[in-house]
Amino acid sequence: VAIPDWEKSVYKADEAHNKFKFAIDFGTTNSFVAVTDINENDKDGFKKKNFELKQSVVTSFDPNDNNISNQNLMDMNYFQSAIKQRFVPLEIEKNFFPLRSVVITPRNLNQNLDRRALINTCIPFFYGREDYGRDKNKLESDIKWSPEVQGLAKSFIHELMLICRGYVLENGGDLAQTEFVWTYPLSMRPNDISDFNEIWKDGYKSFFGGLDENVSNLSESVAPYLSYLKEPSENCDISHKMTLSVDIGGGTTDVVFVDKDGNKEISSLRFAANVLFGGRDTDRAGNNPMIQFYYDHFRKIIEAKAENREIENDGKLTDLLAMLNETCTDTDTPNSCAEANTTLFSLENQPLLKDLSEAERSYNKALSFDKERHVIFIYFYALIIYYLVNVLKQNSRYTTPSVLLFSGTGSKVLNIVGSKDVLTHLTSQMLDFFSDGKYSYKENERLEIKIERIFPKELTARGALYNKSDAAKEFSDPRVLETCISKFHMVPDAKVEDLERTEVQEQILNQIDDFNSLFVKFIEKYNILEDYRCSESSFEKLKSIIGCRNEIEASLRSSISRTKEKSKKTTDPIRDDIFFEPIKTVVSNFI
Repeated sequence: VAIPDWEKSVYKADEAHNKFKFAIDFGTTNSFVAVTDINENDKDGFKKKNFELKQSVVTSFDPNDNNISNQNLMDMNYFQSAIKQRFVPLEIEKNFFPLRSVVITPRNLNQNLDRRALINTCIPFFYGREDYGRDKNKLESDIKWSPEVQGLAKSFIHELMLICRGYVLENGGDLAQTEFVWTYPLSMRPNDISDFNEIWKDGYKSFFGGLDENVSNLSESVAPYLSYLKEPSENCDISHKMTLSVDIGGGTTDVVFVDKDGNKEISSLRFAANVLFGGRDTDRAGNNPMIQFYYDHFRKIIEAKAENREIENDGKLTDLLAMLNETCTDTDTPNSCAEANTTLFSLENQPLLKDLSEAERSYNKALSFDKERHVIFIYFYALIIYYLVNVLKQNSRYTTPSVLLFSGTGSKVLNIVGSKDVLTHLTSQMLDFFSDGKYSYKENERLEIKIERIFPKELTARGALYNKSDAAKEFSDPRVLETCISKFHMVPDAKVEDLERTEVQEQILNQIDDFNSLFVKFIEKYNILEDYRCSESSFEKLKSIIGCRNEIEASLRSSISRTKEKSKKTTDPIRDDIFFEPIKTVVSNFI
């Protein structure tokens, strides 16, 4: 039994006058915390602070404690390892964020017990860097969309709130005056939003004791746009320009459409980076060819460098290789592809591999030069642009886009497609081609693309801090765009029961055929294979897959069945863009 020996708190409530505001973007793959001191700023001029804790108030072991004797050092090393797994690090540094949206629970935990933060469910802060105790702990991912949202997601959120509480105490803040704003995808079902709202308010009441009005939420469609709008860069002014803000996450892509006069519409679709890296729900990492290829690729590099002593081969490196093996060869856990791909991406920022060149440790870089797979990333990106074009065409106010703003963890996929200049050229071609010339650029016109390549996840959290700004109030009652079925096929007020109609199913399949046909023509017209490092064989493979209409039809029927199961009534509106579901099967079959 370990009993924390904390120093006596010097916090005095009557002397705490600082007011802090936290914005938390709880994502499918990663999460981010942004904070500002409300006392120092007005609602439109925040000075962002790095979220860092110099002395965590929810940890119980200081590895620099001089009272530790050599006699019990071995026990302390074990204890320190256990503390890293079950508690919060002594110091929370900026480089902990974005934080993986995962938790760990003891493997022997009674499954009937409620999940509780820092009791039987914890955030593994060192996951991806050090051993999280995989022999004793079970890693739980995909917790945002998990059926166990009331347990796993609640524990994750409440532990983050406890850490925020420590920040307030450490910096002389008034707990009851602390504010929280949390973000959600527009495509999230109302019942799920309500459940999450209760989780946040329950944590706030328990840990801060303030009023419910201090907890608010903001759409993930709006938050990144506010960040770009309120913190304009020198080379990207978005005022009075046709602007699209596209936040590509792990599970959803959220979009804001803003015309030259400032009229706004928002949209959200369940089509994002996990389509490429998450696989289908039944997929296992150990059976995924792309994961197996790159697991073998990086394992050989690391082992060779360690053997040649170009990198230090100690116990931690052994743990890293064991973690790679565990996640990338998993053939038992459904939907384990997302975790394996995330582990491969983490190698680029792995401290143990800092002596390797970027080309030797970067999954992103390796994929960008992969001739056999590059075409599927272009296909993924093309579908998003195709969707945007079809939405633009529905509104006569919309003109040729002047600015595209990208954010979200999934926007890193764009690094694989190409550099900013390459992406700008490719996007201009796609807008022109998919709109049949309606959205083209003259010689003196140019599309501006803005991408936060280093910390794309941070934009959503930073933008959410502006949830009470005048700009945010313009989104208080935004026009939410209809589903793909409504916009593309003119089925007004589409409901689940409409999906049973043969003509509706055929309309969806025809729309998929339209995209696939246009994509093939686009590739051939603009010589994409040669210009973008795609092999001819990979293109032929993709054409073969999209040509299997029977499989696409089967995928659509399965998607309709799942939608009916999730819906309480057949008259429920269709929340997910069912048009995208068969496309996910195409991507999965290719990879």
